[in-house]
Amino acid sequence: GAMGDSGAFGLHLEMVDQVRGDRAVVVGLVTRMPRSERERIGDAVPVADGLVARARALARQLSRVDRVIDEARERVASSGGARTPSELEEMETRRGEIAAELSAIPESMRDLRVALERCQALGVSGARTDLEVAVAAARTRTRGASGEEAV
Repeated sequence: GAMGDSGAFGLHLEMVDQVRGDRAVVVGLVTRMPRSERERIGDAVPVADGLVARARALARQLSRVDRVIDEARERVASSGGARTPSELEEMETRRGEIAAELSAIPESMRDLRVALERCQALGVSGARTDLEVAVAAARTRTRGASGEEAV
């Protein structure tokens, strides 16, 4: 539920919600297309689902890392360095990587949505390239840095 989400996603809930909102628009656009057009758009909906899953996974991860970093900082402050600064730096670096990956997802979802809006206006053949580019780009974002699928 929404309450659990704010706990799991922390400050990153807004980004997850934005991605979910755009996914709903994508699904709506695809649903309203004539079947003949729908058959030509490929994986737009599964890819949109993958983006939401990836956003959720990254937001959860980021929330956890945020907590660990906060606790580590507190320990360093109270003990004068219980954790080595290099350990904290490593965590900060990891945090930056996760945050960068997460922040790219809303843009990817928006591109997918815009491409589908164009398909609706121009027909799939008129916006085919836009859609293929958006789907391909979004697909790469559904996987982690090491190439694994988000579950």
